[in-house]
Amino acid sequence: MTATKQSGPHVPLKDYYTVEDVGILLGIGVNLVRELAARDDDPLPFRRLNGRVRGMFIGRSELARWVQANSFLVALGGEGRSGHGER
Repeated sequence: MTATKQSGPHVPLKDYYTVEDVGILLGIGVNLVRELAARDDDPLPFRRLNGRVRGMFIGRSELARWVQANSFLVALGGEGRSGHGER
């Protein structure tokens, strides 16, 4: 078995992820992460601590549920996919 060479930053497994972490995990830029969090239809469920204006974070299980609902299996070629947030 050969070792695979990792390129790019690595995000360790943790309970909560930052905007930057989510961008790395999903392979998208932080601006797109923020756009997905701000959209009206099934936004990425980021949180902030009460009284705070900055510092969004998302729980690992919430992120996993959102990705499941907002993605499709490549092998199926997007069959049955009609929009955001479908379950």
